[in-house]
Amino acid sequence: MLYLLNRGVITIILLFQVIIASAYELEDVQIHGFIGQGYVYTSGDGERDDDFLGGSTDLFEAGINYSFSSKNWFSTGQLVSRDIGEVPVNEEKLALDFLVLGGRLITSSSLDMQVRLGKIKTPFDNLDMLDIPTARDYIVEGLSRINFDLRSVGAVLDLLWYSGFGSFDVNVGYLRQQVDGKRALKLSDTVDYISHRAGFNPLLRVRWNSPGEMFNIAYSRRVYDFDYSLSEDNPEGLVKLTLNVPHDIYQSLSFAVFWGGSKLQFKRSHIDYNQYYEIRAMQNDFLFFAGNDKGSFDGYNLSYRYDFSQGFSINAALDYGKYKGESGLAMPMLGCYTKIVLAGIDYYIGSGWTLRSNFSHSKSNVNEIIDPQLGSSVNMFAAEIIYSF
Repeated sequence: MLYLLNRGVITIILLFQVIIASAYELEDVQIHGFIGQGYVYTSGDGERDDDFLGGSTDLFEAGINYSFSSKNWFSTGQLVSRDIGEVPVNEEKLALDFLVLGGRLITSSSLDMQVRLGKIKTPFDNLDMLDIPTARDYIVEGLSRINFDLRSVGAVLDLLWYSGFGSFDVNVGYLRQQVDGKRALKLSDTVDYISHRAGFNPLLRVRWNSPGEMFNIAYSRRVYDFDYSLSEDNPEGLVKLTLNVPHDIYQSLSFAVFWGGSKLQFKRSHIDYNQYYEIRAMQNDFLFFAGNDKGSFDGYNLSYRYDFSQGFSINAALDYGKYKGESGLAMPMLGCYTKIVLAGIDYYIGSGWTLRSNFSHSKSNVNEIIDPQLGSSVNMFAAEIIYSF
């Protein structure tokens, strides 16, 4: 099944929709989509993404998704297409965003249990994200790099238990991270080969919702391990970089409060990483360098959103993250940080049309100890009009 998901995903979606439409009435299948056209302007002194910083560019994204649900079975899937600016890695001509087949194991007034199998969206600890423009606070995230870790293949068991003191939502998964090697090749003109192999690893998420759903507390934990290699033609000749990540652990704890049309959330994330790498000459396998990076990352996010009754909403977010550890170059990474401030406005015009805009300021430092000035500062304004159907 996993082999088919990787090799013939588009065919599976089309065939599955035909089977559903013929076996069940069309009203059992819901089909939705979106088209978004936007504008992005950036300024700053960033040292990466030079093709994207310091000017204006356009943004396009479109997608179509379906969902099917019967008494015991359900399925959902989405195809997307995106193009952001002149950075090749941000282009997805047609990609399978997710495709899930599931079955309900237990359904009662106090307990629901189901299992999902397929290609699942997993942006860290969010297993329920349908990646549509109106469902996220940002228009373009960070420096417009699309996160490769959003998609995984595997299975997830969902359990929802209702009680007099709130509800518990538990997700237990066994997933393998997915990386699009062809898109990753676009990161550099000198890279001509990329190989990526990831293993299956456990995922756990637990969330408690208070009675009346006035607030919730959530905890998640996920383990990553993978091998990554690429060959690159640089001034020293054709070289091969091999990276082995035997054990990266991501954990997060969040607390959210809801009142009126407001939502206030605080989230703390922690990553423990350990990476081994070596650089060799392709011609004679000569070892130029080998090293080990290990350390941790701590991230903090505070976000607020208020929805007015006239289809108008405002949102704001503060992000701060800091690395600490040692690199294979014997270079301390203490003081390496990222700060982001974001503010945005959404307005639902009507008849499926939504207008969005936001402004963000981000600042990062490569190594505060060696050179406090070595980093980047970026201002970004983005606006997008979206039609959903």
